[in-house]
Amino acid sequence: MELCLRKLPFVVFALTAGLVVAIASSSLLGVGPHWLGSARHRSHPLMPDHSALSNRGRATTIAATDSRTQAERSKVRTMLSAELAAEIAAIRRLAKAAGLHPRPVTLRLCHRYQHVAAFGSYGAGLVVRNDNYGGRGECLANKNRWANFAVSSSAARRAGSEPAAFPNIFYGCSWGVCSPGTTLPRRLNRLSETVTSWYTRGHPGGQWDVAYDIWFARKRHTSGQDRGAEIMLWLRSKGLGRPAAHGMLIGRRRWQLEHWLTRNPNTGASWPLIIFRMVHPHGFVRHLDLMPFFHRAEALGLLDRKWWLTAVEAGFEVWRGGAGLRTTSFSVHLK
Repeated sequence: MELCLRKLPFVVFALTAGLVVAIASSSLLGVGPHWLGSARHRSHPLMPDHSALSNRGRATTIAATDSRTQAERSKVRTMLSAELAAEIAAIRRLAKAAGLHPRPVTLRLCHRYQHVAAFGSYGAGLVVRNDNYGGRGECLANKNRWANFAVSSSAARRAGSEPAAFPNIFYGCSWGVCSPGTTLPRRLNRLSETVTSWYTRGHPGGQWDVAYDIWFARKRHTSGQDRGAEIMLWLRSKGLGRPAAHGMLIGRRRWQLEHWLTRNPNTGASWPLIIFRMVHPHGFVRHLDLMPFFHRAEALGLLDRKWWLTAVEAGFEVWRGGAGLRTTSFSVHLK
């Protein structure tokens, strides 16, 4: 095993060098798309225009030449593809023999407000956070720092209107924590598209909801309490009643709208809370455009286009129980 491990870097280097040579050879032989494209644009504009007959003869000759050249390129391309496949297979065999096959790494977040950077599609930076403001025991599990988390244990037990915890994954900035590479905060009037996808699983006992929590600030900042507006989208819930049978149509789904003025007893700040509850509960949304929800809140005078979008959070408000709720994928795309 030690011998394999010692030889592996040299072998990988040698195979990588071979791959580079193969790619370089393909470029020299005219296999690459750039060469084909440039030849296609060069051939006819540079041909002298003598007579229709000579042009037809020249075109026939060029067509025959191109046909032979294409056959040769196809043969070379097939050969290089086979060599590349063999090199990749060899690298995988050596890695497996050396015991370097990847294994999932599970990160546990059991402390209040503990958070870890995670990464979604195309390397987008996110944050998984154990937002456990109730103080009772709660643990989250994240695999490989990807866009996922599970509530692995929860001792939440609270009555009343305020939940005990909101374990979540978010894009943007919240209470001094910003996701890697985020473009938030951004003014709402400078956003043309805000699209999100979120997939959840689990239906444990207790009292909880599956909800987006989207925050706006009156001024640009990255820490402290946002004092603009809070928009929540409830996808489903347990033990919190059922939404009305009829609602407004947004994004091909019906939503019930509720709003009131809420307040943080610790900071004394107050702001409008706007909740859209999905009439027919669902465990996921795919490519959901958030702008129509923002426009509806603006039309009600609850949101100002000059305010700043600070964070798009997705998580589980937990009053009681909640262990087993999972986020399997999450993404946010802004334009």
